[in-house]
Amino acid sequence: PARLLSTLQSSDKYLNLLRSLADELATLKKDKELFKKMTTSAWLLGSRDISSTKEEADSGDYDAPIKQFQLASPQQITILDDIISYRLFKESLLFAPEDDALEAFYAALGSEAISTKVYMEHRIGPAADKQDIAVTMRKLVIERSKIFLFEYSKYKKSSIKHDAKWLEKNLQVKAVTS
Repeated sequence: PARLLSTLQSSDKYLNLLRSLADELATLKKDKELFKKMTTSAWLLGSRDISSTKEEADSGDYDAPIKQFQLASPQQITILDDIISYRLFKESLLFAPEDDALEAFYAALGSEAISTKVYMEHRIGPAADKQDIAVTMRKLVIERSKIFLFEYSKYKKSSIKHDAKWLEKNLQVKAVTS
């Protein structure tokens, strides 16, 4: 695979080759020994985003992240299906190309989606000492929701369960430390 990638001299050409193999997945599965090697060998192309250095980011010179390609086995490559997790782990995981056919191919070979690897738990910290920002935020939400509800009621009045007066009485906003 490494020699073929260097011969093709382009990750795009290698991805096109992988797409053509993905189209023939049913045929490839018939050869059990070959398919087993395909699931364990480092031959799929994965990418990792390498962001600019911290000094460049602090100076305001923003460059788009550099996409670094690497050959890896299906178990080392993750399928991107959750953008929030991707933003957190984009520099430490290898990701499959964002192409439906290739994602299905990688999954058939044993790559896992990031949503199956990441467990998220939401926790709310203790209330903050100062609640000034919460009071300001509450006023802003109520003010804007009145405009939203007025405009939305023109189109789908039946889907609005509570009006702005109800929201004013029942909406609570609290600032927390985390």
